[in-house]
Amino acid sequence: MHQSSRKIASIIASSLLATALATPVLAQDTCDVVAHLDAPGPFGYFGYGIDYSAIAGEFVGDSTIPSFGGSWAGELLACTTLVAVDEYTGIDGNVASLFSNFIADVDVSGELSGPTPLVSCVFALSGGFPCPTPGDFAIVDAVFPNDPFAPPIPIGSPPAMHLTVTARTPVCGDGFIEGTEECDDGNSVDGDCCTSACALVAAATPCEDGSVCTTGETCDGAGTCVVGSTLVCNDGVACTRDFCDDSLGCQSAVEPTLISGPNSCHHLKKIKLDVRDHATNDGSDRLKLNSKLWGGDIGDPTASTEYSLCLYDSVGGVYTDVIALTIPAGSPWAVRGGSESFGYIDQAGSNSGIEKIRLKKNKQNVGKFLLLGRGANLPLPGPFDLNSYMANDLNTALQVENSEGECWNEILGPPLKNTDNRFKVKQN
Repeated sequence: MHQSSRKIASIIASSLLATALATPVLAQDTCDVVAHLDAPGPFGYFGYGIDYSAIAGEFVGDSTIPSFGGSWAGELLACTTLVAVDEYTGIDGNVASLFSNFIADVDVSGELSGPTPLVSCVFALSGGFPCPTPGDFAIVDAVFPNDPFAPPIPIGSPPAMHLTVTARTPVCGDGFIEGTEECDDGNSVDGDCCTSACALVAAATPCEDGSVCTTGETCDGAGTCVVGSTLVCNDGVACTRDFCDDSLGCQSAVEPTLISGPNSCHHLKKIKLDVRDHATNDGSDRLKLNSKLWGGDIGDPTASTEYSLCLYDSVGGVYTDVIALTIPAGSPWAVRGGSESFGYIDQAGSNSGIEKIRLKKNKQNVGKFLLLGRGANLPLPGPFDLNSYMANDLNTALQVENSEGECWNEILGPPLKNTDNRFKVKQN
């Protein structure tokens, strides 16, 4: 197995153990089921399954994923490896009542061999004690779906093995709700809605979730600390990304809001951007943007919605704001052509050199944003170096944002022009 497989697999094995210890699970009563390797080996890897179709219960953990995906990192169960391995994973096929397991030692100096216990997994009973007997389980072959880091398929018959089953002694703070415990959040401290004796704290009792970004937390009576309110961070400066750090509180960074993923901006499409910066005559400077705003609330700039245009350069993966200008609400904004169609005309360019803006949205929730500015009032920074206006470090970003909390942005592709006095981009 190649080095990247070993590295990823080691991370997965560590993740399995950490999650098993830290994730609370709900079970009436539980038992430890340990798989033992009897054959002397050596074995580089093998897979096996544990059939429990005749038993009312299930192995604790993620039993909803029907097959392995692109990575085993998501297949987490309350299992612990008992031997040093470079790869280990398992999945509880709850519907089929089959626990499938793969274990591998890819270090050629330490092949697997018996007799030795391999893996211990928590089995949750539906009807309480006594635990099933080892004979109630059956070890069967396991066939694993295709995966980038999987062994050959099918693995074939496992070597000689046997199972032992023992009742678990409830231990407050181990992450499992067992016996008389009302809760178990994986620790033995008070103040987090589950006491050090694993008893529930009454609803509405103040609690602390460990983040300075939240306030007014109270217990819900079921063991969870519920946030009352979340700190809103806004430094009042255009073109900064404002966020809250759980330890440090409100922070700001000169960079675009997230381009993709949760809490990201809407898309900025059909972009035509042209920046011209005259070397000796600022009166000839020019900025023109024509773009589409996909989704979002454009607000009402004639009343209260302020707009900002942000152009970010990137050098070595670190952003700087090249253009940061803000257009206040009110005059000279005016409604032009409908309730969601606005125009801005100021031939004098008194605000940051902006002479014209066209902003509107159609019934398909697609907006249009056109901006034209020129003259000495334009906040242009000058060229990045003697040959190019932008460093164009593959992460040049354009963002339009407003005071309604909306933003639209995009990473800009290769420019049509990037000289000492002009930067021009056209992309869909």
